[in-house]
This record gives sequence, C-alpha cells and structure tokens, in this order.
Amino acid sequence: MMLGYSRFKVDWVICLCALSAVFLMMNAYVPGLGGDPFREARIEMAVLALAPIGARFIAKDYGWALACVWAWSAVWWAILGRDAYGYEEVVFPIAMAALVCLLRGREAAVWIALRVTFLLQAILAVLQVLGAGGPLTIVLRGFDFPGHGTMGNPTLLGAFLSALVPWAWMRWSRLEAAIGMVAVLSCNSTMACAALGLSAVVALWKASRREWAFGFMFAGGAALTAAWALKPGISFLSVNGRHLPWAAAWRGILERPFMGWGPGSWAGLYPHWKIDYPGTWLQVHSDWLQLAHSLGLPAAIFALFVVIWRATRERDPARAAVIIALAVNAGGNFPFRFLPTAFLFCLAFSSSHRGR
Repeated sequence: MMLGYSRFKVDWVICLCALSAVFLMMNAYVPGLGGDPFREARIEMAVLALAPIGARFIAKDYGWALACVWAWSAVWWAILGRDAYGYEEVVFPIAMAALVCLLRGREAAVWIALRVTFLLQAILAVLQVLGAGGPLTIVLRGFDFPGHGTMGNPTLLGAFLSALVPWAWMRWSRLEAAIGMVAVLSCNSTMACAALGLSAVVALWKASRREWAFGFMFAGGAALTAAWALKPGISFLSVNGRHLPWAAAWRGILERPFMGWGPGSWAGLYPHWKIDYPGTWLQVHSDWLQLAHSLGLPAAIFALFVVIWRATRERDPARAAVIIALAVNAGGNFPFRFLPTAFLFCLAFSSSHRGR
C-alpha cells in the first residue's frame, strides 16, 4: 500500500501522468512553416507505447474486449489524428476508468452521493417545468431549457435520471423513483423515455426470472415509449433535427466502413459532409454512430455487443438496468462523452465485470 492506495491504483495515476505528458508535448511547440516531423514522431511513438499499458488497466476492470477497442482508438489516433479533439476521445475513457478505480472501496459513499444528486436534480427539474422554483431556478437556469436541473440540457439530465430510476425503485425508495420518473418525462426527451422503458423492462425481467413476464413488459414498455414519442407537439420524435448529423455520419461511415476516420475526425470532417444546417454539430449526437465514424463499423458493433452482453449476464437487475439505459440513450445522445453519465456507466460496468 502507498498512501492508502493499492499498487494498481498507483499504476493508474502513473498512466494518466504519462498521457498528460503526451498532451503537453503535443501542445508545447508551435510549429513553423516547415512543421516538426520529429515532434510528431515522438508523440506517435509515445502513444503507441502507452496503448498496451492503458489497455492492461482497462482490461482488469472492463474486460479485454473493451480494452482492445480503446487500444485501437489510441493507435489509430497516433497514426491519423494527433489533434486535441482526438486526444480527448482517447483520454476521456481511461480518465473515467481511473476515477472509478481510485474510488474503489468507497462505493457506498459514491452511491450515497449519487442518490442525493439524483433526488435534487429530479426535484429541481420538476420545479423548473412548473415554474415554481422561484429564485433558485432562476439562478441555476443559465440555458433556455425547462427541466434541465443543473446539467444545462434536458436530454443530458434525462440520460442521467433514466439510468437511475430502476435503481431507485429497487435500492432506494419508491417515492424517489416516482419523482425521478416524473422528472424524466418532464425532460421531453424521446431517448430518455426509451432508455427508461427498456431498462425498466430488463430490470423487471431479471427480477422475475420469467420469460413470459419479459414479453409482456417489453410490449408494454415499447407501447408506452411509442405513445410518448408520438404525442402531439413532438417533431421528428423529439430528436430536434439530429437526423442531419446522423445522416452525415453515415455518409462518412460508408466511405470508410472498416477502419473509420480516426478519433476526433468528426469535428474536422464536419464541413466536408455538407450538412444543411446553419450551426455546427460538435457531436454526432449518437455515441455508437460517432464510434463507427471514428473506428469503423466492426469496432462499434463489437463494443455495442460487449456492453449488451455484459448487461444480459449481470445478475443484479438494478445494475443491468443502468448499463442498458445508457447503452440505449447512446443511440441518440452522447452519454459516454458527458461526465456524470460516463462516470455512472463506468461505475456500473466495472462492478459488473468484477462480479460485485
């Protein structure tokens, strides 16, 4: 032990420090007209050397399947990208995994903090929608969205809450789960509703252990989700024009279906896909599509399969529901790139992989 940490946790810190050093080396030099090929070679060699080290750490908590996907992203970035956007995509997963590792042994305190956050965010979202929050909602608003809690966006809040509603129902209290469910509906997000419905189905199915119950609950959850998505006033299933970046990402995927364009490529190739939209979509608004755009369809399908497989193998219904909810939400949102939901996914997935 060193300062209360296991040797494995210290290794995580060393790996993060090494990746930070790569980032400093990448940005400390301002190239001239001729560039600096030696500097670029150093960065490439450093990341290629760190890829198997980082993969070893990820494999211990998340399995070798996801570790290989991450290692491929690091290698592909070193070969193709070497820009800040790609660096964030490479480092963010390992940083989240390291944070969960450093908090190991303190899971009870982490879940207490998540419980408090869940309840406060849910109550605040409902108050914002009702306009009954008074000065508190005015101070915390910051964006022209109702029902976003303090997360700035109702769809991201919906992603966070929908993953925890089944957990609240099974682990905390029915009242907290009911408040969370109302808050999810107030977010007016189709993906959040779909995630809540399907994660609840999975949780109840695993709790009942009956195949016929699963069929009825799946049909009921799908019907309720469709009814909410198709209600009057919802345009294009409330995805708010996200079919534009989805279609653009798909055009890019079809050009490089097997290898992808490299991590961080979406921001640079955005103008190339000629999206008919006056603003800029900084995200594809679909983590699975963005992964396919970056690393290719095989890597994205493989990662999705691994996540779903882990959820189906998980014996704890509440933990399986968290994994499924975020995997579903990632179909039309970017929960894996948003710190609260990415941390929640890493916490649930690593605990599931370790059998705890």
